[in-house]
Amino acid sequence: MSCKVTRLGGKLGARIEGIHFDDAFGDEKIEQIAAALFEHQVVSLGATDMSAEQHARLARRFGELEHQATD
Repeated sequence: MSCKVTRLGGKLGARIEGIHFDDAFGDEKIEQIAAALFEHQVVSLGATDMSAEQHARLARRFGELEHQATD
């Protein structure tokens, strides 16, 4: 399934919709997200149903996770 990328305005930013996070993350989905990120520099994902584990799994596809402690 292809996702929909909508420019948010100006020179930066796009919203990505149409990705179902309950599905397995195949290379095609990651390539679509990466292409939008490369083109728009900042992306927002419509992910109201994304669990913390799904978020971490997606983030790991882009590199090593970093823990940000805030006190």
